[in-house]
Amino acid sequence: MTIGKVIGTNIRKLRKEKKLTQEQLAKKIGITSFHLLGLEKGNRTPSIKLLEKIAVALEVPPYFLLIEPEGSAWSHNFSHSSQSVSSSNPYMWPL
Repeated sequence: MTIGKVIGTNIRKLRKEKKLTQEQLAKKIGITSFHLLGLEKGNRTPSIKLLEKIAVALEVPPYFLLIEPEGSAWSHNFSHSSQSVSSSNPYMWPL
């Protein structure tokens, strides 16, 4: 899953948990609902500033939007990794 898809999936999930429409969230963060739709689909990637606005509006720390959803291959690799950083794969950090 790309980082854009991860962010988009998390935005959509959190928005729905807060019972906000796309229009309501878009207005809160100062973008169009069309822009938000692109973010939720993973077709657009937010700037750091926009990521922060989204996090504030959804009442979560910004890094929550970057966490791979449970059950995905990426999160599976991290959640079951008990080894130190591999020199062959620097992205496999132990948790």
